[in-house]
Amino acid sequence: MNGHLSSRVLALFRSSEVRWITLTESLVDAGAFSLPNSFLFVTELSLRDTPINDSDLRHIHHLPRLATLLMDNTSISNEGSNPMINDDAVPAIILLSKLTFISLHDTGILMSGLRRLACVVNASTRIIEIEIPSACEDYIRDLDKKYDTDPHPPLITVPEACARLSVLSLQRNLAAHKARNPVIIATGSKAEMAERLEIILETRMMDLLVRAMMLGTQDSVAENTSNY
Repeated sequence: MNGHLSSRVLALFRSSEVRWITLTESLVDAGAFSLPNSFLFVTELSLRDTPINDSDLRHIHHLPRLATLLMDNTSISNEGSNPMINDDAVPAIILLSKLTFISLHDTGILMSGLRRLACVVNASTRIIEIEIPSACEDYIRDLDKKYDTDPHPPLITVPEACARLSVLSLQRNLAAHKARNPVIIATGSKAEMAERLEIILETRMMDLLVRAMMLGTQDSVAENTSNY
């Protein structure tokens, strides 16, 4: 189904075996998707060129077979990007249990939202390929400037191990990350350094999961708790 669809026309197909739907800006109300037992066979939904916001996603989060969701160029204005699709949209995306590809180009979703999505996807052993906003893509490309992305012993990678490190080990770990990112502070009390290192390692783990989705790989984050 590809063309100018009104909600009334779309509702006529809700019990059919339609598998691919491309909406257009002529359709603002997607309420037909919310009706019981509707569009059970849809595997691909394109919202490109359809002005939407977070609340509109409540109509599609229950689609049982939706594997591909395209949400780029959904701006309500003429600015190109759509800040109305932000981190609040992530819970609805998470509910799409069959999702294998999603395009979030030009949305307002930030790294915080992508990290949340990546953690849930990883915990459920799912693989989702994703196209992310350009600002997030730039961030992922510059990970090696944020912290040490691949620490080797005696450095650690498990956030929970930070509290058990000695002051010297904490300083050593923080210094390694500071070498990549001068903004990082490698001194302070033991509690301060442990908390700082834990935040860095938690961010690293989540960022690597986002990168894995972006690259379409099942990236494994090697964990090491020895030599501390």
